[in-house]
Amino acid sequence: MKELIFIDTSAFMALNNNKDFNHKRAINWVKSMLSETVGLCTSMQVIAETASLLKKSVSLEKSKSFLKLLENPGIQILEDSKEQQSEAWKQFMYKNENNEATFFDYWKIATMNYYGILKIFTFEIYFDKMEVVRIPKKIN
Repeated sequence: MKELIFIDTSAFMALNNNKDFNHKRAINWVKSMLSETVGLCTSMQVIAETASLLKKSVSLEKSKSFLKLLENPGIQILEDSKEQQSEAWKQFMYKNENNEATFFDYWKIATMNYYGILKIFTFEIYFDKMEVVRIPKKIN
């Protein structure tokens, strides 16, 4: 069974915007993972967030191109549940050690926990304060 890695909005933004500071790092990381036995996954919430940000910061065409991701069988789209949303809300309301994390970040973590996913592909350093392993760690 493949180890699943959850793809965050910041990683999708870096992959899809060549002006993003982390664009080359994201591309290099994805290329390095092609030989690995890992599976990539995300959530509809991340897809919606990324498509909206791409439309706003890059272009509508780039956003539409990104949404074709839904047709790519190589990336699993995880289902959201009321249980995940409830857990995200609880964590957001009562965990005070990470002021940078948004409700959406806690929702991502709740989704990962629900599916037993331990690693997240993100460039948001504050995920280090959460109960997941952030990758890539080092600067390429």
